[in-house]
Amino acid sequence: MPLSSLLRISCMKAAGGEEEFVHFATNGDIAHNIEQVTRSLVACGLHNATLAAVLGDGADSRLMDVHYALEFIGAATMMLGAEPASWPEKLAIVTPETLIGTPERILALDDALLARGSGLSELPLARILCLHTAVPAASTVASLNAMTSAKVYHMLALPELGTAAPFLPCEPGTLTFHLQEDYVLGEVIDPQTAEPSGSSGELVLTTLAAEAMPLVRLRTGLLVELIPAPCACGRTLRRFRVVLE
Repeated sequence: MPLSSLLRISCMKAAGGEEEFVHFATNGDIAHNIEQVTRSLVACGLHNATLAAVLGDGADSRLMDVHYALEFIGAATMMLGAEPASWPEKLAIVTPETLIGTPERILALDDALLARGSGLSELPLARILCLHTAVPAASTVASLNAMTSAKVYHMLALPELGTAAPFLPCEPGTLTFHLQEDYVLGEVIDPQTAEPSGSSGELVLTTLAAEAMPLVRLRTGLLVELIPAPCACGRTLRRFRVVLE
């Protein structure tokens, strides 16, 4: 496609990764991403009276989509930037009820607050949204859940997809999600043979609406189990649980 149709070029890494992934997006791609992220935020309980703080800035397209989705909902949004030392001062000015960031930045915020004699557990948060840029360890998920009395929602923001979508969380404390099937086709395969594997195996994604960077049968590396039972949230999209090591 012509360069004139591109609207965004982003470089990003998975947590702990060395290789940068360059992601391209058109205006249509960005609109689709924002719609998917908006659904996820609403599923986590955000609304137009929410005050949200985002750990980071617009250098990462995944956070840009979160920022735009927050504004689309009508939530008041504070981008805290990428310098942990400055976060406690900013949080002293405006106290959010929702905190959004990667696990690494959430832990860095806790360290910065502890250096001032408090900690993350002392912030009056209703919810924390963790953006995992790679498959987390079970110990990481457990430690994040135990850091605070706030509801902790775990969202997957894989660099290959360039956005914090299409995984829609609705259960705090777990890596259980609905797949937004109007935007992606999900298959479960045997990770060794790549053959269809029924209800458990590796999740493979094919994008259905991507313009600049369509993906066909992306091997996500996510080991999942299909949950056939109806979800308490009422959504009928297929639901998966990520199997953590």
